Amino acid sequence: MTAGAADPSPRLRPQGEQLTNRHTRMRGPRPGRRAATALTAAVLLLGAGVTTASAAPRTDTSTLSAQAGCTIRWRTTDNYAGFTAGYSWAWNVEVGPGATGDRVREIQCLINNHAYYDGPRLTVDGDYGNATKTAVRTLQRNWGGIGVDGIVGPDTWRALRHA
Repeated sequence: MTAGAADPSPRLRPQGEQLTNRHTRMRGPRPGRRAATALTAAVLLLGAGVTTASAAPRTDTSTLSAQAGCTIRWRTTDNYAGFTAGYSWAWNVEVGPGATGDRVREIQCLINNHAYYDGPRLTVDGDYGNATKTAVRTLQRNWGGIGVDGIVGPDTWRALRHA
């Protein structure tokens, strides 16, 4: 009996012949697959280059500290709850002009992200200079109910950490 439309037996194909039925996958690369693979490789290489570039060490430490990032989050402890940038958790320490370091960075970050501060963004460099003093005075004036002296004391820390 020959294989035909009425014959239920499967039709055998000669060895080496590829199937062309649209429901059967053919061996070998599919059209467009090579381009997709090349595009994926290019994206991965570009991403690796960006990662390598950002991980490269810097020699200019003043630029690095001036470009420090501020990620503000809510923190709760047994005695206090408020916003922090992660540089300092000071609440009762007085900080003013001439101060340097992490407490100043904390102040600069909190001011830059504060709802009651509408002045220019501060450079987060850890130096309590004239720009930081002016920003603190602006925040104190806008917050209301605390002295406007340009110095961060307990009342100003509370204002910084709560809005």
